[in-house]
Amino acid sequence: MKKWGGTATLLILFFFCASAASALEESSVRVSVQKTEVRVGESFTVLVLVEPNEPITGLEVSLSFNPDVLSLTDVRYQELLGTGSFYVPPKIDEENGHVLIAGTALNGATISSSGTFARLAFRGKKAGYSELKIKNASMVRIENSSGGTTIAYLSCALENSGVNVLAQESPAGGNLRSSAPTGNEVLVPLAGGILLLLALLIILITVRRSAKYQDETYFW
Repeated sequence: MKKWGGTATLLILFFFCASAASALEESSVRVSVQKTEVRVGESFTVLVLVEPNEPITGLEVSLSFNPDVLSLTDVRYQELLGTGSFYVPPKIDEENGHVLIAGTALNGATISSSGTFARLAFRGKKAGYSELKIKNASMVRIENSSGGTTIAYLSCALENSGVNVLAQESPAGGNLRSSAPTGNEVLVPLAGGILLLLALLIILITVRRSAKYQDETYFW
């Protein structure tokens, strides 16, 4: 019994280690953001990175974002699947904040190297936070044999990201001028009005004195 118990323990440890190794080697799809903070109106790049742990023929990735905060302006596939591969035109739903990208290698080719699957360009639309979330990702391997075509779907880990959009900075100097007049702005026109009134009063007195002098001269 003791011998069987020791064997059972070793078997449990073996399966546990095998599962852990498999988890560590699991394929992955992740989002890499150029900047985690941008300003309203500023553009930035998002990469969809793929790390297969075994050869794949193609993949499909569904990505979501906050359409109130971000605007998707461009999607460009990279040559991860090799030259001559077929890439599905991106399906962009700007209103609901969703984009679907997919591609496959042709003529039975497979790839096993890590790299950039697609490059997405976003622009900050409104101040706020947007998660860049992979809603779904599928890796497939297509094998052709005499018995027919076999399609294997591979599980993969997903790694999301996000970006914080800040409001635009105020103009240089930092302070926006208030529409309400300051104390000095009120005193300047007031002082000008008083000086003008004094000038008119002096002219009036001068004219009256001149007229009175002429009358007195005429009388004599």
